[in-house]
Amino acid sequence: MIKVAMLSRWHVHADDYARDIAENENVAIQMVWDEEPARGKEWANELGVAFEADLDTVLSHPEIDAVVVNTPTAMHKDIIIAAAENKKHIFTEKVLALTVEDCKAIYDVIEANGVELMVSLPRLTDKNYQHAEKAMEKGWIGKLTTFRCRFAHNGGVVQPGQTHGWLPERFLRKTRPVVER
Repeated sequence: MIKVAMLSRWHVHADDYARDIAENENVAIQMVWDEEPARGKEWANELGVAFEADLDTVLSHPEIDAVVVNTPTAMHKDIIIAAAENKKHIFTEKVLALTVEDCKAIYDVIEANGVELMVSLPRLTDKNYQHAEKAMEKGWIGKLTTFRCRFAHNGGVVQPGQTHGWLPERFLRKTRPVVER
């Protein structure tokens, strides 16, 4: 059984990942941490698990094997590196980090600590994208010189009568949250 800590409910897919874990008999959520403690406590209560306000306590907990990172992207580097340094395997929401340098720093620490890192890239298994890849590999569409694949949503687009799109307002904040450690 893989024992997991959920790190934040900030991202819109956090509940989806919690549901996926609940449906997998080989994985179990043990604990929740959130950069906004009130939100974290509420989520922990919903999930029927412990809430821990101190990130270092979560990451150093011997019963936690892995973490699911749903924090604001600006926090990913610090949190993922801290998790890897504590020998926790990591699943994170995209985007991995805000700069190439931050991504390289993350990969260096992941490699140095021998943990697994997985970034949510669900289009890699989408049948339409897999078919396009097969078409390229088989040469069905001739020699390609350029290829662009884009998947977008209108989450930030304000619809008539609304004050913001369906993405939570926190997704559009310019300020960067800070992890107190």
